[in-house]
Amino acid sequence: MNDICFFAREPIGSSTYPLPDQPVDIDKTLSTLKAVTNQKKSILYIHVPFCDQICSFCGFTRLIGKESMKDAYVNALIHEIRMYAQLEYIQSLGVSSVFLGGGTANSLSAKHLDTILASIKANFTLDIDCQITCEGTPQNFTEDRIEVLKRHNVSRVSAGIQTFNKEIRTEHLRMNYGKYELLGHIENIRKHFSDFNIDMIYNFPDQTDTIWDDDLNTAIGSGATHLTIYPLVLLEGTAFYSDYVKKQKYPAPDHEREIALFKHTVNTLRNTAYEKYSVNDWAFPQHESRYITLDAESIDVIGLGAVAHGYLGGMVYKNIQSPKEYIDFISRKSYLPISRQRYLSERDKMDRHMVMGLRLDNLDLSSFERTYGRKAQDVYAAQIADMCESGYLKLRDDHLVFTDEGLVWANNVRSYFEREKVSCVGYSDTTGIGQSGKDHYGEIAMHKA
Repeated sequence: MNDICFFAREPIGSSTYPLPDQPVDIDKTLSTLKAVTNQKKSILYIHVPFCDQICSFCGFTRLIGKESMKDAYVNALIHEIRMYAQLEYIQSLGVSSVFLGGGTANSLSAKHLDTILASIKANFTLDIDCQITCEGTPQNFTEDRIEVLKRHNVSRVSAGIQTFNKEIRTEHLRMNYGKYELLGHIENIRKHFSDFNIDMIYNFPDQTDTIWDDDLNTAIGSGATHLTIYPLVLLEGTAFYSDYVKKQKYPAPDHEREIALFKHTVNTLRNTAYEKYSVNDWAFPQHESRYITLDAESIDVIGLGAVAHGYLGGMVYKNIQSPKEYIDFISRKSYLPISRQRYLSERDKMDRHMVMGLRLDNLDLSSFERTYGRKAQDVYAAQIADMCESGYLKLRDDHLVFTDEGLVWANNVRSYFEREKVSCVGYSDTTGIGQSGKDHYGEIAMHKA
């Protein structure tokens, strides 16, 4: 048993695990996906890489695309959907949640969204109560797009706000609109959707306690049923990376301030109707993101589109990263646009179960024993003992529960269960500027620059 003390907070943990790090064996892949599965539940992720403008903090695969490129991308995506739909493994799966993300999913036109959603409904078996979410900017949830979303039973949307403060949005985020324009767009969303999320970010430069308090209180009063709240993450290849590290316009993000802002956020939201249920997410009761909760169960993930990650038949995979190369590949080939993959051993699957499951604040371990015939408390006795002894987790019956201190270091705790350490933020296409690839603090970040 070890007393573990974390020093560099990981802002975002692994979004898939283990990483797909091996060459593609297309024959083995097709053989796997031609078999019927007894796993009857899955989630579907569609990646839309386009944005109307490139946000200064975003390091994900995204670009400002012309309409002709969007047309070509949607056509390629529909072709990929149809390829998967022909596979017996996919045909035997029910889809419990769909997430259209990016990028900015609603940067696509209403016509494009209509084409994608119609193809999803025609080619996959969606559960009767399937929760479909579309992500985007608040101003792009226009009447024509909303009409399409509602017609295709999209029940939930997610709007990237980040901050309501106009000065920070203009100076640091390259975003239009201030607080009152944003609240107008949110009100339009609320008229049409009873379930919606807004994304917020803390620890921006020039974001005082007063500004963050106003952001939090405005978000709470907005009517959003779900809040996703992240710290600022410095990622390689972003404008913030250049401003912070190369140009040194701002000091490196303050670690202690990030923690203080997180604790303040947790305490503020405890006095509201929101309940914290995952590392970065709060929701009204019965308004959790089904995609998040099911992904934490390590079920099958059908990942489609450029750079999408998936998990099917015991295989983690990543699609071709470049949208242009993705389009070109699908136009020339008659098989799946996977660029890297990995077939998981039984122990790999157990590790995935723990790393993904600990995204939730309260992890029910009984499903581990039902799946693998062994208790997680036995397989991970050392890690669980270390995290409990160090004050980050508590073991209550068959549940691992984060302590208040554990909530601060939740992503570090998740990484502690990784046998193969991952050196990226979220997915494999995003890397923090700290030495570990998962953090961005102090001199380590400056040395890496």
